[in-house]
Amino acid sequence: HFLIETCEESGSYDLPSYLESLTKDLGEPDLIVVLDSGGPDYEHIWVTEALRGLVAGNLSVKVLNEGVHSGMSGGVIPSSFRIQRMLLNRVEDSDTGKILIPEMHVEISEKVRNEAEKLFESGGLFKILEKLKVLNPDGLAGLDANNPLRVLRALERCMQTGLSLNELKDEFAKMPVPYQSFQKKLVWLDRENDDLLARIEQRTQQMLEAGMIEETERAIEQGIENHISLASSVGYREVIEFLKNGGEVENLSRSITRSTRQLVSKQRKWFRKRFPQQSHFIIKPDEYVLPEDLPWVAGT
Repeated sequence: HFLIETCEESGSYDLPSYLESLTKDLGEPDLIVVLDSGGPDYEHIWVTEALRGLVAGNLSVKVLNEGVHSGMSGGVIPSSFRIQRMLLNRVEDSDTGKILIPEMHVEISEKVRNEAEKLFESGGLFKILEKLKVLNPDGLAGLDANNPLRVLRALERCMQTGLSLNELKDEFAKMPVPYQSFQKKLVWLDRENDDLLARIEQRTQQMLEAGMIEETERAIEQGIENHISLASSVGYREVIEFLKNGGEVENLSRSITRSTRQLVSKQRKWFRKRFPQQSHFIIKPDEYVLPEDLPWVAGT
């Protein structure tokens, strides 16, 4: 026998009466399935171990047994609203929205991290991105969906907290600005394109000559491929592919250089979007610049 209950988000108010009237027909169920989550693919059986909970309560503050006129008692009788606000301020910072109870903040557990990494190993970026989209029907809050490490960390955070990326982003925005009493100054140091490319090529060659291929071989023996952040980083990623598929070292060098240039391009876009143009300073080859000569910008 099957009983399928589809009273979505309504408290299942009809279910108890059906269970009571069909008790003899249902007997002792061997399996109860709650379809309240999702499955990233059809090749595995997916089980939701936990959902975020809800803590509800009623807070009542009473200072008198009967009503009195504010003109006679205002300032003498404590304000129940003020007392209530003081009590709530122990739970939440009313200025920032930060929850002040330490036990309500959790770090990513090793169990959740292992589950996310296994998901990545079984299906790569596509699989963890699909899972992340299931947990975030309202969008990915500007996440770089082409960055495996960022997608993986975002998935871990959503799985651990039960919050969406937009909710996590809102919580982060409410956090107090660090070092508010300090005056912060910044400068964006850059290089000319030809100079930067030459430095990237030189650095890549130095890394290969210093034994990067041999280092990666040892890292593979020690299980680097089980650590997504390391195995997908620029340099290791290209050498691992080179060791698996073979090829010329010269082509490997070009591959690392190309990936590094792409990373630099993304970093420059990040700076261009967030740093004032007047803070941009290009250091020329063989130029020595004193800190006091840099275009520091404050108040940003």
